[in-house]
Amino acid sequence: MPKRPRQRPLPLWLRWLVLWSLRLIKIALVGLTTCGLGWVWLAMYLYYERFKQRRLPASGQQRR
Repeated sequence: MPKRPRQRPLPLWLRWLVLWSLRLIKIALVGLTTCGLGWVWLAMYLYYERFKQRRLPASGQQRR
């Protein structure tokens, strides 16, 4: 069984670059999902408010 050659350690600048790119990707993913959830909640809220206005008109504004 041949020995695998030991991997050379990454240069410091490359290691730093990989670390920061991973951090930025994580931040972007979290931001996008949070923002997406925020849009979903906003759409649900607006739909609910419109539905409420249609189904339960405020007292005094009932149509005859």
